[in-house]
Amino acid sequence: MRVGQRSWRRRDAGASAVEMAIVLPLLAFLVMGVVDFGRALNAEIQLSQGAREGVRLAALAGGNAAYDKAAVRARVILAAPAPGFSGTPTIADADISLCTNTSPASAVASVTAKLAFRGILWTPGGGTLQQTAVMRCGG
Repeated sequence: MRVGQRSWRRRDAGASAVEMAIVLPLLAFLVMGVVDFGRALNAEIQLSQGAREGVRLAALAGGNAAYDKAAVRARVILAAPAPGFSGTPTIADADISLCTNTSPASAVASVTAKLAFRGILWTPGGGTLQQTAVMRCGG
């Protein structure tokens, strides 16, 4: 090596550390955002699946005593065991509408599943994800 190259390398030695100090937080922020978005998307998909399973049971209830609101709630929780990799969905009695044996053909059953979701970057204080499923009585 020539003398000029050695002095150039010595002057440039800290540049890569400065560049890494600038890029690393941005890269970490981007990766955490992708993970957070993936968790939220997983939670939405599982809530949707749980609500669909619950409304199917509610639509086919037809006055059957075994298919009450507690059974619908249990079906939703079984179909969506851990949305967003944590927590369980909540389904209030007011969020469930069952079909009865006297329901007209135009009547519908509905189930709304909710989840208190706490993200890493967005909604760090928490937010509520919600999915509603509707099905005509009788399936």
